[in-house]
Amino acid sequence: MLYENEVLMLLISVIVLIFAIIYFKTLSRIPHWRYLMGSYALLMLGWLFTILEGFLFHLLFDYLEHIFYMLGSLCIFLWIWKSTQSSSKA
Repeated sequence: MLYENEVLMLLISVIVLIFAIIYFKTLSRIPHWRYLMGSYALLMLGWLFTILEGFLFHLLFDYLEHIFYMLGSLCIFLWIWKSTQSSSKA
């Protein structure tokens, strides 16, 4: 089943991704930016899997959705941890 809020969330995330690509040089100046952008990419995949699970392989995409949410959360944790560690050493 397809829910409007899931489609809207994916649409908004694609728009944010376009802005992130346009302002890549600015974003790449953020300390440990790869963790931050990796987290966003993993969360986007989770949102995509949320929509796909309504059409095919429900159980597979449900597992993938939650695994990618977990990995995205782990990346955001690593970004925060590394950013605070490097700023405390300076």
